[in-house]
Amino acid sequence: MGPRVRAIATERLPKWPSVWRSSTASDILELTSVRTSARRRVANLQVEGGVIVRIFGRKFSPGQILTAAAVFVGGSLLGVGLFTFGFANGWAYLGSDPATCAQCHIMEDWHESWQRGSHANVATCNDCHMPHTNVAEKYVVKGILGFNHAYKFTTGRHPENLEASDLSKRVIQDACIYCHGDMVSEIHITRTSGEEVSCARCHADVGHL
Repeated sequence: MGPRVRAIATERLPKWPSVWRSSTASDILELTSVRTSARRRVANLQVEGGVIVRIFGRKFSPGQILTAAAVFVGGSLLGVGLFTFGFANGWAYLGSDPATCAQCHIMEDWHESWQRGSHANVATCNDCHMPHTNVAEKYVVKGILGFNHAYKFTTGRHPENLEASDLSKRVIQDACIYCHGDMVSEIHITRTSGEEVSCARCHADVGHL
């Protein structure tokens, strides 16, 4: 608020209680007119100073403009995200059909190699690549891995020969023990925590031949 605005806004005017006690009706009307005029002068100075912006003949404060801009940007991002999710058939990734993974052309070879492997008739992609602890963790991991895949495949920032990330390797190892725990439990007993041998180290072609 500039000095001119402050001068108007702080004009010394009689307080209402004193007017009620000692002034006539005409004095009260005059005081009301003076106060209204002062408010209008403040508003006009604010418009001139850029505090209020006119758009299509209407006045908007900076807060209203920022709110409108935030709604526009947020709505645009939401719209683009929903369109991309629908265009990519994202709903299918919430299920367990292995064919869903082959929607991305770079995964077609991996889908075919899974069909040739020994686990094709007993395990799906989710059985080996998703946690078996609870539903919440399953979809959290699926979201993280899915986002990383989508980002790297879209930008081309992935190696020619795809490799499992550290997170994916831990999930795969836990999945192996989940299904074959009785068979490998004694092997883990002979090693301390952190020194266990990865199942995929010796059985790399089990899931994908």
